[in-house]
Amino acid sequence: MTCTAALDAFVRKYGRLPSKSRPTEKNGGGSSSSKQKRTDMERFHSLVRKMAKEKDDDSSPATTSNEKQRWESLVDQFARTCRAKFTPVQALSGAVGAQEVLKAASGLYNPVCQFLLYDCDEVLQGDLSEE
Repeated sequence: MTCTAALDAFVRKYGRLPSKSRPTEKNGGGSSSSKQKRTDMERFHSLVRKMAKEKDDDSSPATTSNEKQRWESLVDQFARTCRAKFTPVQALSGAVGAQEVLKAASGLYNPVCQFLLYDCDEVLQGDLSEE
């Protein structure tokens, strides 16, 4: 939940999703100046750390180095894949949503009162689910 909240804050602040290598300031990305421009990934990581410190839940960064490395890897993968679009999932959810709107508007059938969770862990790089 912390990554999702940080993504929402990033979009509200910058008006776009984080990019892998794009500096947030557009004034010459290749020059070697004393003031280094932070990338979107660095800004996203700092937002996640800030939000994790504010919350007292299980999503806060761990204390051991192994858990901290795993946490950073998860946040990094979340930031890299938040731009992904799964067309089949979009088509399915759009069709189900449209069908439910027609049911509700026409009043002929009862809308579905269930919850759908599509878990896409297998599309992430590496295997973070083990351990």
